[in-house]
Amino acid sequence: MQKILFLDDWCLESARNVVRRLGRPEPVPEGTFADPFDLGNAYPSVFFDENRGRWRVIYGGQPDPDNHICNALFGAIGDDGVHWEIDRVGDDHTSWSGAFPHCLTEGRKNAESGHVYRDPRDSRYPYKLLYLDWDWRSGPATMRNPVVVSADGYRWRDLPGARWGDWSSDTCHTIFFNKLTGRHQVMCRAKDVKPPFSQRLVATMETEDWVHFSEPETIVRPDSCDPPLAQPYGMPTFAYGDYFIGFLWLLHGDPGETTTKGAGPVSNHLVYSINGRNVNRTVRDQFVAPAEPGEFGGYGFYPCCLVPLPDELRIYSVGSRTDHGGRGEIPAGQRRSAMTLHTLRPDGFMYLESRSGGASVMTKGFELTEGSLALNVEAPIGEVRAQVYVQTDVLPGDPPPVQQVAEGFSARECRPFSGDDLRWSPTWTSGRTLDELAGRTVRVEILFERARLYALEVGGTLLR
Repeated sequence: MQKILFLDDWCLESARNVVRRLGRPEPVPEGTFADPFDLGNAYPSVFFDENRGRWRVIYGGQPDPDNHICNALFGAIGDDGVHWEIDRVGDDHTSWSGAFPHCLTEGRKNAESGHVYRDPRDSRYPYKLLYLDWDWRSGPATMRNPVVVSADGYRWRDLPGARWGDWSSDTCHTIFFNKLTGRHQVMCRAKDVKPPFSQRLVATMETEDWVHFSEPETIVRPDSCDPPLAQPYGMPTFAYGDYFIGFLWLLHGDPGETTTKGAGPVSNHLVYSINGRNVNRTVRDQFVAPAEPGEFGGYGFYPCCLVPLPDELRIYSVGSRTDHGGRGEIPAGQRRSAMTLHTLRPDGFMYLESRSGGASVMTKGFELTEGSLALNVEAPIGEVRAQVYVQTDVLPGDPPPVQQVAEGFSARECRPFSGDDLRWSPTWTSGRTLDELAGRTVRVEILFERARLYALEVGGTLLR
């Protein structure tokens, strides 16, 4: 099976009367979690813990910023991934801090944690995380940057001999397994080892053994469509089917700052890749829309974690009340930032919508291997039909092959669909099924009106 997301037209051969729109994640107010102390750059990692039978989140926190202990790991737990309470690890383990019973690790000097990666290929230490750990007052020579691992997500230790870098990469280090390369891939900040650490560019590096890492390669920098002085601050990225989906953070700096820009709001934008390395930017609207001023996310959402569920996608972010530099007065007793939750329809990153009147799209050719066809479609007051084209067989010296509607698979014979379905499978009044066309090259045409198309899945391989 191959799934097409309508992020671009690469898999399409024709399109008529359609417009592409950006998906809109919906806020879930009850999913907001504010820790007893200020989260800071929390970079939450949310997952269902099969051993506990509950949802967990691991995040960074700043319990003692005056002592330059900028980050330790903390935990919260819940039954549904929406409502949270602090995970009192002292009940089963040993908290690093009596003041914070949900503290998982000892605080590190000027540290910044990344995203927790659960590695299904490592049964001993499936939980992994890349730490930025250095004394910024003493310079790059103090850079440690350890790889920390855990068997259960509670007890963490440095992996002996593992150092992932020697530069300041203060961003959310997401890790994913790239099935195309067979290696683990890290999204990080581009290498800039000399003060004042002025570069903010998105880079990537790879590892096979968690001890040896490739040199970081810059893959995203500002372009001519970005606002002046915008800086890529980070890009959490996740494997999603045959795609890699990312959330690009852009810091919109103060033009009066002459060093690394620290003040300004942060915007977030949807990006994607089909190989994990060549990144495609989508429309420049914000993906997770800002909240109202004074609310969490009013000065920026930092989407950090994508959790696909059968009926929805969950996006967990850090929502900040102030800009990146912390400017802005926060009322006494309130927090600067919190973990927030937005949900999105499965495959709903972008979609195609019909303009006034009928619309249609046709795929490029598929080498059909099985009779499967499914659409993620929304048409509560509209209609959707499908028809299938086959390529005529030719002999040497014959004219080029032509496309014709396969007998019994016309749009006229397709039973129309109205409603909302994540996996609508077309049927035809002829009684024919796609299994009869296995082994042939087919093209699928979708004809729709007052409808939205989110994804199309075909039992075959796209001929690119």
